[in-house]
Amino acid sequence: MTASPRITLHTYKEGLLSRLAHDLRLRVQRFDIQLREGQVTATLNAASLKVDGAMRKGVLAPDVLSESDRATIERTLSEEILRAHTHPDVVFRGTLSMERGGLTARGSLTLNGHDQPLELPVVLRGSASLDLEITPSRWGIAPYRAMAGALKVQDRVRVVIELPLNATGSTDWQSMTCQWSSP
Repeated sequence: MTASPRITLHTYKEGLLSRLAHDLRLRVQRFDIQLREGQVTATLNAASLKVDGAMRKGVLAPDVLSESDRATIERTLSEEILRAHTHPDVVFRGTLSMERGGLTARGSLTLNGHDQPLELPVVLRGSASLDLEITPSRWGIAPYRAMAGALKVQDRVRVVIELPLNATGSTDWQSMTCQWSSP
C-alpha cells in the first residue's frame, strides 16, 4: 500500500549500443486525479517528469546517473519528446465500472495533442493500482534515437499508478467521490 499517490513511468532502451544506455524510472511530480460518480479525470503535467534513476535488472539504481545526466534527460523529455511547452497536460477522461469480474477505467487519453481510446484494468489491494503499457507512437511521439539510431528508446512506456483508498473501504464506484493530487 502506498501512503501518498504516486505515478511512475518506465522506459526501456534498445539498439546496437543499448549496453551504454539505461532503462529509466521517471516520476510524475504534478498531477490531479478525480473520481466523481463513476467519472474519472486525470491530469498530469508533462513538464513535471523527474528521473528517479536507472533500472538494473528490475531494481532502481538511483546513483547510476549524475545530476547533469538527469537534467539532460528531463530537459529532453519536456522539450523534445513531450513538447510540454505546446502540450502541457496529459489528460485521461473516462468512466469506472465493474466488468468481467474486475474494475475497469475506460476512456480517452490526450497526449501530445492526440486523443486515443484507452482501457485500464484497476487492481484493488489497500490502494487502487493501475499498471499499463502504452505505445507513444499512437499519440504521434516517435521513439527517441541518438547516435544515428544505434541507441534508442523502445516504443513502449510502462505506467504505474498507485492511489491510496479512503478508510471507508467503500466499493460503490458509481457514487464515490475521491481526489488525489501530487504530494
